[in-house]
Amino acid sequence: DYSTALPHLERAVTLPEGTRHVNAHFLLGETLLARDRRDDAKAIFQRIVDEMDAAHTPSLLHLAKLNLKYEEEGVKKAEELY
Repeated sequence: DYSTALPHLERAVTLPEGTRHVNAHFLLGETLLARDRRDDAKAIFQRIVDEMDAAHTPSLLHLAKLNLKYEEEGVKKAEELY
């Protein structure tokens, strides 16, 4: 249930032990996507890649899809991310 999970995941990533927890951030991003909050999800996936794990394939794939679909320069950005 995404609506129930969202506040728990948002809180989890702000806790000291959760600020660098890749899986908690990824689940938050996926939950935001499911709730049609694409820009917020994109920010989470970008944070994972920029600050936690530059090679986190699931986040890179989500970013590639989001960039392909929602940005004018999407193909270029998606290839760069991939």
